[in-house]
Amino acid sequence: EWVQSTDPNDIIGPAGYGEEHWVSGEATLPYIIRFVNQSDATAPAQQVVITQQLDPDLDYRTFRVTDFGWGDQYTEVGEDLPFYLGRIELTDGSGLVVDVLATVDVVSGLATWILQTIDPATGEPPEDALAGFLPPNDENGIGEGFVSYTIRPRSDAATWSIIDAEATIVFDTNEPIDTPPVFNTIDAVAPTSSVTEATNEFWTANIYVAWGGEDDGGSALKDYNVYVSVDGGPYTIWLSHTTLTSAWFVGQQNHTYTFYCTSQDNAGNVEAFPSAPDVAIVIPLYEYETGDLNHDGYVDLADAVIALKVVSGVAFTDVYYLDKEVNEDGKIGSEELIYILQKMAQLR
Repeated sequence: EWVQSTDPNDIIGPAGYGEEHWVSGEATLPYIIRFVNQSDATAPAQQVVITQQLDPDLDYRTFRVTDFGWGDQYTEVGEDLPFYLGRIELTDGSGLVVDVLATVDVVSGLATWILQTIDPATGEPPEDALAGFLPPNDENGIGEGFVSYTIRPRSDAATWSIIDAEATIVFDTNEPIDTPPVFNTIDAVAPTSSVTEATNEFWTANIYVAWGGEDDGGSALKDYNVYVSVDGGPYTIWLSHTTLTSAWFVGQQNHTYTFYCTSQDNAGNVEAFPSAPDVAIVIPLYEYETGDLNHDGYVDLADAVIALKVVSGVAFTDVYYLDKEVNEDGKIGSEELIYILQKMAQLR
């Protein structure tokens, strides 16, 4: 009876955004290649060789080994290294070790991992076909293993560039098995945005602020951060990660406000801060007339209605402006009502 190991396997890349799996052209992309010696295998795996031809839109020089493991053994490389060479002692009491090599050819873009069981007594692979580092799998996952790495796109990768990823895994002398392919789409350019309007509501300190932006045809604009400065002071964020394109800002009279915004797209590209604010607006110090109880800049029927409501007990004084009541008693009463009606009749 032939004894051999077998493996279902896959590769996991960045989830990305949407059906195109958008990622930023400046992102560090993580990948995991998984392999399993199936539970119906008749022998442990002595050697696992993994190769992957990296996509040409990736910068091979940024390839970094991150970690690897199998069963209950885990190794984190822990350094910013494009390669790894080490010996791992098995914890199963067999006395065997595993030599692990991970490397990349920065010219061709071929990444390679070799996990080889070694008998330290001979420095060679074990002669016993039933001796290996990866046994047939069970419910505890003792036959599962993985390798992982990160890499960045090329700086000249354009929006809509496709990053394909597919690895080949070989257990011992078995036929090579290709993983199911995965892909991501590059969004290389951050969106642009600006505050387009800041309009003062007449006779108030309320400011209508509007903004907008656009993406370069990639993952689409996601949201905005809107910033405000008062009287030339430091900018603070007013609205964070908002999907709105307009809102009312409540300011104060006799102050200057400047606004700008930034945006980000669904791939994670973030717009740079502008060198200057988008808009500025000055809120003057309004001088309201006596009798202008609602501070709308006029003494009119609306003020008369306010005074009438207060006098008749329908409304309360403290919900209206009292700085322009007539007799300076801190209340709205009949004198205010008479004054307003005379003002409307142009008797004052």
